Amino acid sequence: MLSWFSARFSRKLALAFCLTLVMTTLLTEFFLGRAFQSFVVQELSSSLLRQAGLVAAQTTPASFGGQPGALQDLVLRLGRIAAARATFIAPDGRVLADSDVSLDRIPTLENHRDRPEVASALGGRAATAVRRSPSLGGDLLYAAAPVTGAAGVSGVVRLALPLAEVRTKQARMRRIMFLVTLVMVVGAVALAVRLAASMSRSLSEISEVARRLAAGDLSARIRRPPSDEHRQLAETLNLMAETIQRDMEQLKKLEQVRKDFVANVSHELRTPLASIKAYAETLRSGALEDPDAAGEFVREIEESADRMTRLVDDLLALSALESGRFTPAAEPVSLMRLAGEVTASLKPLAERKGIVIRIEPFHGLPDVRADRGRLKQVFVNLLDNAIKYTGAKGTVRMSASHGEGLATVAIQDNGPGIPAEHLPRIFERFYRVDKARSRELGGTGLGLSIVKHIVEAHGGSVSVESVEGEGSTFRFSIPT
Repeated sequence: MLSWFSARFSRKLALAFCLTLVMTTLLTEFFLGRAFQSFVVQELSSSLLRQAGLVAAQTTPASFGGQPGALQDLVLRLGRIAAARATFIAPDGRVLADSDVSLDRIPTLENHRDRPEVASALGGRAATAVRRSPSLGGDLLYAAAPVTGAAGVSGVVRLALPLAEVRTKQARMRRIMFLVTLVMVVGAVALAVRLAASMSRSLSEISEVARRLAAGDLSARIRRPPSDEHRQLAETLNLMAETIQRDMEQLKKLEQVRKDFVANVSHELRTPLASIKAYAETLRSGALEDPDAAGEFVREIEESADRMTRLVDDLLALSALESGRFTPAAEPVSLMRLAGEVTASLKPLAERKGIVIRIEPFHGLPDVRADRGRLKQVFVNLLDNAIKYTGAKGTVRMSASHGEGLATVAIQDNGPGIPAEHLPRIFERFYRVDKARSRELGGTGLGLSIVKHIVEAHGGSVSVESVEGEGSTFRFSIPT
């Protein structure tokens, strides 16, 4: 009788224990999943809305009345920069251009006037919305911002991102929780009676950690080693918490990178945009009547537009390099011949400053198998920098050596040099030692970052040595 009672009690205890674990795990998954999804969607919404506002600020009302082909080219370029689907919408709701839709299909698209985010933007207020896309078969996050002019809202810029990654991470969390539930149920059925005393203590700690995780405390861990029966659950829960914490930290880092990127691009565009606006207003207010002044203002406008074009081109080049899609071509390239071509093209710039460029013969240097166009860009960026930052009557030297399977090119100037504290960050995008002087010389702050990515894509490396007051030497090595 006692044996039967004990067995029955054990079965009930095991069943109760299993049900408790199942409920705890499901609740934890529910709250963590909701908190995770809500956090990610909110952060993505804020970031996408800022990008939409930036794109709208760069888009003039006149763009919406341009040729369809030119408008489609503009939306494609903006979509690549923003890494999102970009759409231009007219005030009456018609789609004028879309980065994911070919130009001939644009007239077949539905009118977007009644879409919540578009309706809000047409009313002058930027907005976001999450909605399922019938064509893509998944949820998308939309952000729309108005393009305003003197006559009011001239159109709407809308960006869209798929939420598939958020759903994937949520599904991964559910699978982990399901595994935890399965492991604990099997252990509870086999060992419920013998481990009844330790179960209460272990479950209490596990439930507390789960509660803290569900509340958003991702640093919560099971510190005290639980009983053997629950050690796997504790390790799995800790692993899940560490995985989620790493994912969240990565998301925060990505968001910070996105914020820094938007801030830097905004800052770089603000000056040329302000210059163009100021000169245009001056011309309109009467300077057109003075041919000399008008010509000077038009040249200044062209220079500002060229600066913006260089920035966009460098951003597109850097985006292609950082995306991992760039694979260097493999063709024989003579570094000596390439150095001569680049020197000849930049010689007029050096002569205007009275700078002498000396190329030491690349004796015995073998050809390298590389992407000639990209390698030429490395030479241009480094030599152009050396000329810009070398004072009048200065000297820029170029030399090369080879050994251990590498061809190394060095470009040395006798300019002001780079302070030691700036050297570790000199190849970061948008990083400048002297911000005011860099912009005055027309740099975008992306040249050295592009050099680094091109050289590393070829399996090489780039470095810099500098002494303040004596000059700098940039070196890059490419496998022969």
